[in-house]
Amino acid sequence: MQEQRLKESPPTIPARTQERQHQPPTKLLRFDKNDERYKGINIPKPTGGNLMYTPSETVTNTMNFVQGKPTPNRTEIRAFKEKMIAERVIPISISQLNYLVQKHGGPDKEPAPKCWNVRGREEIISIEDLVKKVNDSHIMMWTIEDTCDAVWMEKREKLSLSKEVVPEEVKRPAIKTVNAYHTALLSIPELVGKVAKPEAAKPGPKVKN
Repeated sequence: MQEQRLKESPPTIPARTQERQHQPPTKLLRFDKNDERYKGINIPKPTGGNLMYTPSETVTNTMNFVQGKPTPNRTEIRAFKEKMIAERVIPISISQLNYLVQKHGGPDKEPAPKCWNVRGREEIISIEDLVKKVNDSHIMMWTIEDTCDAVWMEKREKLSLSKEVVPEEVKRPAIKTVNAYHTALLSIPELVGKVAKPEAAKPGPKVKN
């Protein structure tokens, strides 16, 4: 079916920031920011009032911690990285973070990308168009459910054009797809204060994907 051929996948970043960051696939582990292991470990706030670090900030903050005095041990370094994920200031997993720091951390390494690159096969809606929907909306605080509705509407429109599927039969986008789009919105400076973190958003109904 046409719906199956339209691959649900994370969005691509705008053309102006298409620095490619190749990362190995990995399972995303979840960490609790209130874990006792993280007590005494402070992570800097994102610059410019942003909700999330840029890739460059992520590498810089990690390297500053690793090279700090007294020198932290491996357990403390791991805890620092986990806390960044737990605090949701980075949208990647621990293994992707290790890869990012390994590739870009150090004076002889190439600079980290300016923005997070979320790659996919065939996107449902571009980030530019989704950002425009946020800016054009009259919603006080854009939640992850609003992201889901916007992506779902675009998916219905695309599939209905094929005349093989009626809009009412188009399934909601996968949760991981919605999460990827919403995370991308959170990393865009111009949307600071307009987009709610998932934990602050009203949860939508559970849907089987």
